[in-house]
Amino acid sequence: MMGPVGEDMDLLRMVKEQRPEISVITMTGYPTIKTAVQMIKSGAFDYLPRPFTPEELTSVTIRALKRTRIYKEREVEGERGEGVFEKEGDLYCIPEHAWARIERDGNVRIGMEDMFRKTAGEIINIDLPYEGDEVRQGDVCAYITSSGLHIHKLWSPVTGKAIEVNEAVNKDCLLANEYPRGEGWLIRVKPADLKEDLENLVQCLGR
Repeated sequence: MMGPVGEDMDLLRMVKEQRPEISVITMTGYPTIKTAVQMIKSGAFDYLPRPFTPEELTSVTIRALKRTRIYKEREVEGERGEGVFEKEGDLYCIPEHAWARIERDGNVRIGMEDMFRKTAGEIINIDLPYEGDEVRQGDVCAYITSSGLHIHKLWSPVTGKAIEVNEAVNKDCLLANEYPRGEGWLIRVKPADLKEDLENLVQCLGR
């Protein structure tokens, strides 16, 4: 999908209403990613900012095909990993991609949605930003390497400064594989404009 934004949105909604099992990948050349995030909110599985490499196209296509198979087989389980962070704060997400939990101090904890984990496959490495790095909503906040040596990009649900990185996940990817919404969280961020970011996200269940 690369046409005018309004036409894209209408086509996407029509496809998802009639064939919800189809995994739609969008492509965008916009200098900001806000529109692409909104398209995922409307039902797209993922997006590719142009220009992109053949490897990036392969990785997202593999995940999309797995998502379609999971949907058809009705094997999607409830979110696993109700850790200490599971019931604290409001939970928002880029659907089937990344979650953001607003904590009592106003900072945001970020991690993978379970569908992202399932479609990526067995995770063998996670590259996270450093403390003090800036992350932007809709841009990469982590590179996830699967057992097939495919590298998947995890989009950040919010914009801000990374104030804490989950070193436990750096040492043991099993946490991210098994507890994506609990102990397998990835980074904590001090948001720059949370109110604006939340307009592009969906409030999630499983608080």
